[in-house]
Amino acid sequence: MAKIALRGLTKRFAAFTALDGIDLAIEPGEFVGLLGPSGCGKTTTLNIVAGFEEPTSGEVMLDGRNLRGVPASQRGMGIVFQSYALFPHLTVAENVAFGLEMRKVAKPARQQKVREALDLVHLAHLADRYPRQLSGGQQQRVALARALAIEPALLLLDEPLSNLDAKLREEMQVEIRAIQRRVGTTTIMVTHDQAEALATCDRIAVMDAGRIVQLADPLTLYDAPTSHFAASFVGRSSQLKARIVSIDGGRCTLWIDGVDRAVPGTMQPSLQAGNDVVIALRPEKVRLVSADEGFLAGTLTSRVFQGSSWLFAIETPVGTVLSSEPHRGAPAFNEGDRVGLDWRPEDAAIIAGKRNG
Repeated sequence: MAKIALRGLTKRFAAFTALDGIDLAIEPGEFVGLLGPSGCGKTTTLNIVAGFEEPTSGEVMLDGRNLRGVPASQRGMGIVFQSYALFPHLTVAENVAFGLEMRKVAKPARQQKVREALDLVHLAHLADRYPRQLSGGQQQRVALARALAIEPALLLLDEPLSNLDAKLREEMQVEIRAIQRRVGTTTIMVTHDQAEALATCDRIAVMDAGRIVQLADPLTLYDAPTSHFAASFVGRSSQLKARIVSIDGGRCTLWIDGVDRAVPGTMQPSLQAGNDVVIALRPEKVRLVSADEGFLAGTLTSRVFQGSSWLFAIETPVGTVLSSEPHRGAPAFNEGDRVGLDWRPEDAAIIAGKRNG
């Protein structure tokens, strides 16, 4: 298990800055996700760690060793690409053995490692098949077995599930996480899928415009986003402009812009009375109540059945607010109804600064 540290990592392409001073320390055996939209710098970060790109400045340290100038082939890393990159003319076993052959591992030891890697991903019975004879999920597991067979110091996953359908993607999230826990290899995964990151990673680095805007475990990231971008990109949220008017211990009182009603909130250490803030509310934290109850009132404009839950959109004086509740039959409110919106103070994430727009 390896420890890796990125220090002041910067990458510029002519006038474009792809990475702007990335600092990230990953502990041995940890599974960390780089999450963000296209162009945020996550793949560039992975390519620099892998040795496919050189940084403009900054360092990649692996167990205290500076990797600047070390070729990708000498970094001892296992990589699973988005396309899996399996050799179509080689069998499953031969694909898994490829990296071992390049390292000139003796045949008996090579065969043993291939068997172990295929057992790990539950594909030993398909060792003699070719990639064209496999499903997408099976090909993905072959690519993972090939990466793990060389016993890498670090495992790099580049959008590994993006080519799978939704149901298989969910199954493989569980599978990848279980395999990583069994082998204990330090892992970095690039993804734009926030559900994938939440399901698999120990910590998630949310990236935007070449910077890490929040680094946290999945629960903290979801329940306590520290930026407007993180609150919007990771899951759904409704963001309401407000101002802190008073503080009492760990609680505060806020006035929501456009609503003549005080709202309680959980205080953040860096904030003080008079600060303009944004309240970020997750839909499942917002309850529908009668119109004369709760902190806000509005008109229910749509309700969408999502199988396990209902999603409601409520038009209020401060914009549209989302609410969801588990499916237990037909909901109590219909489109067009006046409703109230209620939430617990601790369920409202308070973010410093005004939301754009």
